[in-house]
Amino acid sequence: MTVKLKVKGKLKVLWVSNRENAEEDDDDDEDEDTPPPEMAATARTVCAPAPLIPIIADADTSGGNALNVQRTVKDLIAASVAGCFLEDQTWPKKCGHVRGKQVIPAEDHAAKIASARDAAGDSDFFLVARTDARATSAKTGLSDAISRANL
Repeated sequence: MTVKLKVKGKLKVLWVSNRENAEEDDDDDEDEDTPPPEMAATARTVCAPAPLIPIIADADTSGGNALNVQRTVKDLIAASVAGCFLEDQTWPKKCGHVRGKQVIPAEDHAAKIASARDAAGDSDFFLVARTDARATSAKTGLSDAISRANL
């Protein structure tokens, strides 16, 4: 349905997320990441019918460390994705509204962001790095999130 709307010019931008992938696969597990190769394959399917409409992919944690991020970004660029979101939860991640989220060390997330920028090179690919630190502690979550945003 989304691809049909895209081709008819009804959409100006598309978002490809793990939730859509889970529903496509009849997967009821909201806590499960779609592995990066499957995310890139889904994005490629969505991008192919009308390549001029930007697609934003939710790369979640990108399935691991900085090397995984680099591969994911390269795969998404090859799939004609305009940009992606990258978050700092531990693997396996939890859905946004589920309690018990944990985040990786801030320095590790900074390394993943640097790896994504390096993989994007001079392309127009954009990266939105986000943190779930706010949800990890009622006492220090906000200050932790602000600190991470300023790395």
